[in-house]
Amino acid sequence: MTRAAQKARERQFFDQFQAKFGGPIGNVDDSGERPDIVVSGAHTVGIEVTELHVVAGSGPASWQRQGARRAEAIALARSQYEAFTAPRFEFHFDFRRPLPPELSIKELAAQCLGAARASLSMQGGVISPLVFEDIAPDLFWMYRSPEEYDDPRWEDLTVHSVPRFDPDRLQEVVEGKAKKLPAYRRCHEQWLLVVIDFWDGGQDQQLDWPPSAILRRHGFDRVFVFKTWHAAWIEPPSVPN
Repeated sequence: MTRAAQKARERQFFDQFQAKFGGPIGNVDDSGERPDIVVSGAHTVGIEVTELHVVAGSGPASWQRQGARRAEAIALARSQYEAFTAPRFEFHFDFRRPLPPELSIKELAAQCLGAARASLSMQGGVISPLVFEDIAPDLFWMYRSPEEYDDPRWEDLTVHSVPRFDPDRLQEVVEGKAKKLPAYRRCHEQWLLVVIDFWDGGQDQQLDWPPSAILRRHGFDRVFVFKTWHAAWIEPPSVPN
């Protein structure tokens, strides 16, 4: 994503939050960095906008990394399958979540290929796990089209689950952003707007704060969590440090 696209995304999230929250009010400047947005009025508020992934995007269990591994394995399995004159069926896969971090793309592709070949003894449709469970232990569900196609699709249909909100994950994000606070433009208040994008499988999670949890703001005056589509927000109970 280009920086211009990222800035437009940040502004869109802020506008959605502002419409729901009702503030802050003033002249909105979204051209800068650190913070991403400054609202100037009688009281100047800087707002840093960041997105909250269930698992850090660089982690092996993150939706982004897992999705890329699944897609690469399916593509490899398809190329190996079509290297032979096999029937040109469509295949749709749903994998166990999360995939083991030590499982290689080659090994996962071998599971897909083995399951696809094993399904050829069936009429098609949803394939019973009994057909592939010994061949593909990391495959949860598979569908094979009953008919052949000129350009059949091989698709990942793995559906993400919606986990409960993890206060520790939010704390991790706050602490990471707080390290940059000394370089922020001076404002009367500094807010952190943490966004959960409902449409992103790596972010979607329940927005319910545990009653006993307390967030440490580490220099931010206020911290909000905003979930798109539902347009719901919370300001978790917090202490300054």
